[in-house]
Amino acid sequence: YGSGIAFTFAARYPERVARMVLAGAAPCLRPSLKRKRKESIRWLEDGEIQKFADGATPYILNLSQQAVTGLRTESIERLRDDMLAMNDFGRRKYIVNTRRICELISLEGQPECETLVLIGEHDNFLTPAENYELARRCKNATFALMADVDHLIPIEKPRQMARIYQHFLTGQS
Repeated sequence: YGSGIAFTFAARYPERVARMVLAGAAPCLRPSLKRKRKESIRWLEDGEIQKFADGATPYILNLSQQAVTGLRTESIERLRDDMLAMNDFGRRKYIVNTRRICELISLEGQPECETLVLIGEHDNFLTPAENYELARRCKNATFALMADVDHLIPIEKPRQMARIYQHFLTGQS
């Protein structure tokens, strides 16, 4: 959710942003993902938390590539358990944010700052192609594709991600 906010802020207030990292982002939601997101809202609104957790996990994660990404079964189960344990505030926040994203036609503007757009090679939630398109909308972007990773880069490869961010944010490219 934060990448769209950062992109828009950087485009509107270029004097306030020197560098920006966008990870697992897209300029807009493709129709199939938008349908799945709206379906997940319906499940939550209907109190079908089990259906929500069971349905959302496989579209957030590329489970067909689990052997390649090395995403541990425990991490998948933790994500699902976290969805099941969401309190009322968490559910309301998910619904509001997801509706906002589903209503968005496309991100507006063109950030001028140095921008790193990072995506996992096997991310099928927000695909490398969608992230590349987002990078193309920035005036000064670097597109980085992280090998053998899915959508959950911070969980799958936290140290590698932190090194990439540190090098970029400190100007060490």
